[in-house]
Amino acid sequence: MSRPIDALLGNIDPLTGLRRGMVGGNASYMQSPVKVTGLPQIDDRNTLTDYNNTVTMRSGNNIPVRPMTNVGVIQSTPFKSTPTLLTSPETTQTNTGLLGNSFSDPRTFGALNSASELMKLGGYSVGKPAPTLGQAFGVGIQSYLKGKQAEEDRQSKRSQNSLKNQLEMAKYLNEVQKMQLDQQKTGKDDAKTKFSQEKNLRDSFIKESKTNVLALEGFNKVAIASNATPSGANDLALVFAYMKTIDPNSAVKEGEYTNAEESQGVSQQIINIYNRVIDGQRLSPEARKMFLDSAKQQVLTSVRKQEVLEKNYLGLAKDYGLDGSKVVQSKLPILGGYLKPIPVKSIKDAEDRLKEGQFFILDGQIGVIE
Repeated sequence: MSRPIDALLGNIDPLTGLRRGMVGGNASYMQSPVKVTGLPQIDDRNTLTDYNNTVTMRSGNNIPVRPMTNVGVIQSTPFKSTPTLLTSPETTQTNTGLLGNSFSDPRTFGALNSASELMKLGGYSVGKPAPTLGQAFGVGIQSYLKGKQAEEDRQSKRSQNSLKNQLEMAKYLNEVQKMQLDQQKTGKDDAKTKFSQEKNLRDSFIKESKTNVLALEGFNKVAIASNATPSGANDLALVFAYMKTIDPNSAVKEGEYTNAEESQGVSQQIINIYNRVIDGQRLSPEARKMFLDSAKQQVLTSVRKQEVLEKNYLGLAKDYGLDGSKVVQSKLPILGGYLKPIPVKSIKDAEDRLKEGQFFILDGQIGVIE
């Protein structure tokens, strides 16, 4: 039995009218003698560059070559803009359809709502007529719009809530920043106030310490002069320093004659000795020692006053929350002064370690580096 396709393909023998290869009624097919050049010739030259270039039609003409850039995509040919249910206007390849590009898209909710209502209408109903096609379309469209609008409202509300939260957060951050600025300003004001309080308290301390400081300075001069090589100049310096120790605020000037009015705290006897020293009279060793011992007794009173004064001001600084070291700079005898001599092992040790004017103590005896 022959088929029309056999005649088309040339499988019918024109002499017998039978299919080629039929012997004794046995329908064994042989390969078609027709060379179908219209089918693709896949890389018959083992190169990829001539793929599909040797394909010809039955007329013998070459088939126009359309290069392929991707599987199923012909070069320079855009996608068809075919609307589907699963595309959206955000895509650059297809037009929009009923569904959105995600389940959070309002169109998706609208489509799902519409489908739900249509499924309800398609259910079995007793005693109620089936809805017409128009009614079904109307219900579907209305349900779609209702579901879409509901989701849009929900998203709008969420956006408004998000915006409200952002505004609240911005307001909170603004308040925090303002509070930080206020704290910085307050801190600067506090530091300025603290600086002023420390300065005022320090000035008051220096003013009250003036007399005690002058007494200590006078005594140090007495100690240096009494331990220096006896001479007229040293005797004059010794008596003058002694007078300043007793009366730090006196108007006496070294090397000038004085009287009781210029040094009210000094006895007339000491004034007379001072004036005689100016005239060239020398002090005896006993007198020199007497001046030193007397000056020491006088200055110890000033030292005790200064100790109480410094303690009081340190207490005030602590009570006001101030830095005591910035208020009180101690004026008490320092190490190396006559009242606090530095212990040494030998004269050479004293000379190697101490500076000029510093006192040392060796075997109970006080000396000074000249």
